[in-house]
Amino acid sequence: MRIFLWGAYQQGNFGDDLMAVLFAKKLEAMGHSVEVYGISTREAQKNGLTVNRDAMDGIRKADAVVMGGGAVLKEAQLLRMIVKSAPRKIEQRYLTLRRAAIRYNKPVYFTSIGSDSIRGFRDISLARRYLFKSDCVKGGTVRLNRDVPLLNERSITAAFYPDVLMGTAKHIDQDPADWQYDTPRILLNFHKRHTHVGHAIVDHIRKTVPNAEILVTRSHLAESGFTYEWDGKDRDLTLMPYEDCMDFCQKLRTMSLVLSSKLHVGLTAMSYGVPFISVGGRGKVRAQLEQLNLQDLCYVDPKSADIPVILSRVSDIKTRLDQMLPEIAEGSKGHFQWLERTLGQ
Repeated sequence: MRIFLWGAYQQGNFGDDLMAVLFAKKLEAMGHSVEVYGISTREAQKNGLTVNRDAMDGIRKADAVVMGGGAVLKEAQLLRMIVKSAPRKIEQRYLTLRRAAIRYNKPVYFTSIGSDSIRGFRDISLARRYLFKSDCVKGGTVRLNRDVPLLNERSITAAFYPDVLMGTAKHIDQDPADWQYDTPRILLNFHKRHTHVGHAIVDHIRKTVPNAEILVTRSHLAESGFTYEWDGKDRDLTLMPYEDCMDFCQKLRTMSLVLSSKLHVGLTAMSYGVPFISVGGRGKVRAQLEQLNLQDLCYVDPKSADIPVILSRVSDIKTRLDQMLPEIAEGSKGHFQWLERTLGQ
């Protein structure tokens, strides 16, 4: 079967790129021919992927569309859409997906998608609601249990499995590194609005754990044009760049602790047994941590961050993670198994 793998792969974002690579490789292993929508040339070349940057053309040629991962069920940020072109382009892509799928009569399946800060289906952006209310959407898998009834109420079949990136290490057959916190490697990844927390963490660690190696990263490719993440220069930190997703996974694997505002940097680290603390993460981050029953340990409100208390949680997070990770990682394979059952050979 010819599959057009559609997602937010045009922004050079680590989490989206990694999902594209995982789903493309698994679909190819099932015997399907896959074109990926708009992923970077470098990522495609390193992973042997075929890219199509024309959604209409890709959908026309495909037998089916797989919408692969991410916060699909979210509201339109109207103010941002007025001020910035990027959110408008994202919503336009959903309209193009719907138009092409209807025009060429192609089924659309979704996998490992989730909601972000919505109370119900009516809160989802108009472009995305149009897509999910159309007959071309045939069902799929979600990463939050609470999203199953949200879609079922609209007669859309949905099955829950843990976020696919919680099983990254298992999916790419990569063992976790030997974790240790005696000479820790700590990775920071914050939105610029949370820079003050970054400063406080760095200053505290340098005073209390002088042998720690502190790195900072950005979750977008340098050429993406996104510059909203703190670069750590004002604390003389070494930047660990995101250049391709497999290399970045290998680097996350060696960390002792990851503190990030982003969801999939943290969940991928967790897949290797590395503790993750979210600093000011959005609704989708809090929802994932609540589902994992880690909200109290792993979420930090940047307005009231007590740095010594935050860092004292690392051992407890590691213990809980080691207890739950094998079952969660195995469960995350359900997204691939659902696609295999549904798409066949």
